[in-house]
Amino acid sequence: IATVSPTDSVLSATKKMTELRLNSAVVTVGNKPCGILT
Repeated sequence: IATVSPTDSVLSATKKMTELRLNSAVVTVGNKPCGILT
């Protein structure tokens, strides 16, 4: 599972998802999920 912060750029989130070979990432604040990026 890829997790990103709401303050992360879309580019950095996309790079992380590509490196992990995933097509989505969970947006978290602390340890609490608050969204999903696909």
